Amino acid sequence: MTDFDAAFIFTRSLCGCVTAAVKSGSPCPCVHVAGRGIPGVLGLILIMEDDESIRLALRKYLSRTGHEVLEASNGAEGAAIYNETPPDLIITDILVPDQDGVEALLDLRQNLTDVKIIVISGNAQELLPIARDLGAHKTFAKPFQQAEILEAVTRTPRRRAF
Repeated sequence: MTDFDAAFIFTRSLCGCVTAAVKSGSPCPCVHVAGRGIPGVLGLILIMEDDESIRLALRKYLSRTGHEVLEASNGAEGAAIYNETPPDLIITDILVPDQDGVEALLDLRQNLTDVKIIVISGNAQELLPIARDLGAHKTFAKPFQQAEILEAVTRTPRRRAF
């Protein structure tokens, strides 16, 4: 073994590639941010929905189709998540505790101008056209089909991860 070989160890990184990493613990030279760039992970999605059954169903479905999913049950929790780990896409109910979807859209448009947003609503469907006017890329009235959401997610252009 040469001195060069002794300076490196071979590891399997998050993306599955085999890379030489400096023994000091340097990260993989590949770009990995919140699952972006990892084969099979199509993007980071934040679901802001106070109805646990809908949030769980969306998380399970989107996770099975290759997306990394974060969840928030209210607007304050959602804001903390998207300010800490900006997602590629947000699916939000128009009415969630602590911050309604209209407030969230205004906040997102001010702070995360390139995030894509899908708005859903069951009790305030009259607000869906306003959501579109404020920058939502797609809106859905509840009940909706999971396939509709997946199609909107895959057709909504994501920002570049790298």
